Amino acid sequence: MAYALGFRADSHFMMWFKQHTGKRPKEYRQVHRTITEESVTQ
Repeated sequence: MAYALGFRADSHFMMWFKQHTGKRPKEYRQVHRTITEESVTQ
């Protein structure tokens, strides 16, 4: 995904992502996966 967005290295994307969301991509996925799964099961 990082390369598709124009980043030359995954590490640059991860730094940018954390600056803009406050979370690393993995942490963001975990939080939003849980929210999505909970909303589907209700």
